[in-house]
Amino acid sequence: MNERTIAKRYARALLLLAIQKDNLEGCQNGLRALSDALEQHPRLSEILVSPVLGTAERRATLDAVLDHIEMNDDVRRFAELLVERRRADLVGHIARTFDRFVDDRQGLARATVTSAVAMDQASLSHIRQLLTQRTGCTVILTNEVDASILGGAVLRVGNRELDASARSKLRQMIDTIV
Repeated sequence: MNERTIAKRYARALLLLAIQKDNLEGCQNGLRALSDALEQHPRLSEILVSPVLGTAERRATLDAVLDHIEMNDDVRRFAELLVERRRADLVGHIARTFDRFVDDRQGLARATVTSAVAMDQASLSHIRQLLTQRTGCTVILTNEVDASILGGAVLRVGNRELDASARSKLRQMIDTIV
């Protein structure tokens, strides 16, 4: 089974628990905090899944980490389960998947529009309004600047991408000519 599928299963299990206990925000915040800590210290993830260390040593390491992170008991037990099953290296994937599940549940869609220069608020509001009509969700839109696209924009909503950049148009023209 690939990491994405495994992460999805763990995220769904935590989501169901969070819904059952009416603690969606607390679980989301705790999981994010754990993910951030492991991203800042990549060696920790390696230790927490190490086949050389026994469960007790890995658990002691996790406890030392969790003592410095604010989280609820459900996320703490979830982290212990991940360490026990040597899946702590998937915390980042699980956290991102969990966030997507929470967004879906709350009717949110995250979108990014990449442009060569920063877009004005009127343009961003117009794009947000169009996306809201198309998706039926409340859209959280961010604008990223990437001068290498030359002009136009690249729009990403979830795993979909619409590339209307000058760079992609030039590539298409070159491919046609060559």
